[in-house]
Amino acid sequence: MKFPKHHQLVITHNEHHTSYETVESYLDRDERIEITKEDRDECIRLGEIWEIQWYPNTPISFYCVGGPSLERCLQVINAQEWE
Repeated sequence: MKFPKHHQLVITHNEHHTSYETVESYLDRDERIEITKEDRDECIRLGEIWEIQWYPNTPISFYCVGGPSLERCLQVINAQEWE
């Protein structure tokens, strides 16, 4: 696994369960998650969402990618420059 350069990195799986939400309602209200329409649709179909949030340079600014699998999140992260 190749993780992005970071000061801190957090991996979350199915955070929507902690507030008794569907994946769809969770994604609708959480604006920090970057996710493609295709990945969003797959998350809803599966009823699962993985998130990777990382702080690349400072403890203030961060990126957050969501997807239907941990592997897909890493694929999205490693396909582009984030800084």
